[in-house]
Amino acid sequence: MKLIRNMKDSLLNAGEASKELCQAAESSIDIFIESEVLSEVPFVEYAFSIKNAFDKYQVAKVKRNYANFIKSASTLNSQEALYFTDQIFANTEQAEEAAETIFEIITSAERPIKAEILGRLCVSFAKGKIDLNEFNSLMHITCAATVPALRAMQGLMNLYSNQVRTYYQRSKPYIAQLSSVGLAVNSGKSNGWELTELGIQLASFGFGFTLYQADGKLYEMPKELSGPNEFLIFEGDEENT
Repeated sequence: MKLIRNMKDSLLNAGEASKELCQAAESSIDIFIESEVLSEVPFVEYAFSIKNAFDKYQVAKVKRNYANFIKSASTLNSQEALYFTDQIFANTEQAEEAAETIFEIITSAERPIKAEILGRLCVSFAKGKIDLNEFNSLMHITCAATVPALRAMQGLMNLYSNQVRTYYQRSKPYIAQLSSVGLAVNSGKSNGWELTELGIQLASFGFGFTLYQADGKLYEMPKELSGPNEFLIFEGDEENT
């Protein structure tokens, strides 16, 4: 429980660095990594004490991940941030699981894409778009996924203009990666592939994509999932697309 107490007090407490990071362009994040600003942020100090991060590479990795996490979570207002920390770091088994996974991603992820996704998931949870079970599931997938698998989601969405649909031949390079982490499966209705419910949720809440149906209409996330093995898709018209 010590981890939970420390995380609750420090995770979103970036002080003056928070405002600067939120306004920083992606290309200027490295400026903060080189400076001592982030070293004095409570979470970073705590992470260093736990991980014994004295190696220059490890120190830079933690600072880079935290900087990208805070930037992604920057849309939280003070009320939402308080709700988030109260819910995530409550005295429950789920809260402990969440705290451990958040800490693991920020301190151990090799590339900042995972920290960026984590920040967006935190915002989605705080705004009531996903519940704690979904938040934990999406975090675990993000933590366990390879960087190529996560980048494959970006590639697939860019290729198909953010459409939730059946994907065909052009999607193969991306689908192979997504299938490896349970985000895509073979379609039961055609020779194509579909995103799983978690895949759709990660695209929307983790990557921040505005999703569309195959006909170009806005895709609406279902309020209640119909079951863990059912997949929500919209068919495309051409099997060679």
